[in-house]
Amino acid sequence: MKRAARLGAVLCLLLPVLPSRTASAGRAWTESGPSGAAALAVDPADPRRVFAAVPSRDGAAAEIFVSPDAGATWRDVGLAAFSLTKMAAAPSGVIYAAGFEAESGEFSLPVAAIWKSVDSGVSWRAAYRSRFCSNAEILAASPIDASFVYAGVNIVCHGFGGALMKSDDGGATWNDVSPPLPPDPPLEDFQPVAGLAVAPSDPGVLYLLQGAGWRSDDAGANWMPLAIPGDAFGSGSGFDALAVDAGSPSRVYSSDGHQVFRSLDSGSTWQATPLSGDIRQLLTDPTVADVVVARSETEVFVSSDGGTTWRALPPIGVTIDDLAVGGGEIYAATGMGVFTFHDVRVIPSAPDQPAPATRRLAAGPSAGER
Repeated sequence: MKRAARLGAVLCLLLPVLPSRTASAGRAWTESGPSGAAALAVDPADPRRVFAAVPSRDGAAAEIFVSPDAGATWRDVGLAAFSLTKMAAAPSGVIYAAGFEAESGEFSLPVAAIWKSVDSGVSWRAAYRSRFCSNAEILAASPIDASFVYAGVNIVCHGFGGALMKSDDGGATWNDVSPPLPPDPPLEDFQPVAGLAVAPSDPGVLYLLQGAGWRSDDAGANWMPLAIPGDAFGSGSGFDALAVDAGSPSRVYSSDGHQVFRSLDSGSTWQATPLSGDIRQLLTDPTVADVVVARSETEVFVSSDGGTTWRALPPIGVTIDDLAVGGGEIYAATGMGVFTFHDVRVIPSAPDQPAPATRRLAAGPSAGER
């Protein structure tokens, strides 16, 4: 009896520190599915509603799943009969999907296409179709107005180049709003659209990666070049990803594929943050200011103070194919399922880091004024 009592006392001491997905209050990833998800999106009007796309084996279609409860449960809502590359959720169940269709014929050339669903992925209609040998690889929707959607359409079969397409009427019509190129440019000047970020608080403020870094304050009518992150430190390797803070359209984050930078003045100056590594993706929470998320192939890093300090989340243990953020939650798509990390806002901050140097770009005419 005494031995049993001592064992019980020891267990009582150990139980509070034993790892548990339920008792950890968001300190560990939870897994719910579906397996094989390659694209994710969060409804900005209802951040607990999450969308996941699972491509078919041949990549010609994708099964769409919806979670109404922040990843706790999932429902298969049907098949999207196209090759889906990216998803972007607009308010209240509106989803845009980008990818390509295989044009019928002897060579089955890909044709860039964008689709739209107004019923949380149950049904889809075509919203855009481009020319042969192209793919819609970049997609972003306004989190406050479902009418505004932007897509990067790139040539994939031969040659170079791409275009930033914009719709301000929910995908009914589209216009090319790319930064202008000089007449008859050499091939190396035809640059694909490599990244795009829409300010959560103002859908007219855009940050674009197309050859260089650009900013537009008027929905793509005019463009200003961004300073190159890292120039103050002699690297100046350019951009690989961009994200805009929910709290201000002038607070933007970038990565050159290794170092993560922060700008508080719309990209005129940059500060290096403490995070560096093999950065594959950079996101902000469109509903929570100061939350920034970055990932490598297998790890996720979070800052809840606007990039001043970072914390590595517990490892998932598998390759991450896509991330989505909303309402303080992080969702990771993997071949083993969709994993959720709850309430990143309560992650403790690290001690203050010394402020790094900055570089300022000299003022000049906008691209639309040249």
